Amino acid sequence: MSSAMVKYIPGEVIGFSMLINAILDQAMKSRRAGRRHGGSPIGAIATGALLIGCILTPLFCWYVREDGDA
Repeated sequence: MSSAMVKYIPGEVIGFSMLINAILDQAMKSRRAGRRHGGSPIGAIATGALLIGCILTPLFCWYVREDGDA
């Protein structure tokens, strides 16, 4: 991804994706140890995070917009 494109991604979106990535990484490690992450399958966690991110990103961008923004 070019550095010009990175400027258009809100820091909160990157933070959310890093949080979900850490949760899924921990879930994979505990799955290898024979445990389930909070009783939820990893696919359900990933799908839920994707849906939440897809819904909240446009709402967040609308919320932080200013007059004159593209």
